[in-house]
Amino acid sequence: MTAWLDGIEPDRPTRAITVALVARDRRFLRVTSFLLARHGYAVETTHSSRNLADLLRRTDADVVVVDGSDSWNAGAQTATLLATLERPRGLVVVGESGDVRPLRAPAAVSKWTSFDCLLDEIERAYRQTHQPHRSSNVN
Repeated sequence: MTAWLDGIEPDRPTRAITVALVARDRRFLRVTSFLLARHGYAVETTHSSRNLADLLRRTDADVVVVDGSDSWNAGAQTATLLATLERPRGLVVVGESGDVRPLRAPAAVSKWTSFDCLLDEIERAYRQTHQPHRSSNVN
């Protein structure tokens, strides 16, 4: 887990990272949103991916965590939605242990794995979409 709460990590934003959490599994939604808030994240939740676009407009979330357990297409549909938005957002897809590999998301983690793994993926997704891109023209 990162040590950003101690104020030592220089790439940490000055405000809390806002996470949009999308899951039909009420237990996962409740537990994960509680733990994220406890770790200093601002958390917005929805039970349906159909409400995600509205939630993103209202909250301007930085990273979307979507539960892909019910549908392998959930991660792909969310990625497509995020690509149409003006401001980039990170994406992390969670799924049951056996379902994670087929999701083929940029960040796919097991739903009930160590919470530190999810935190690490959220941080990575945030950095990928919110840090200035470095030019890699080596030709």
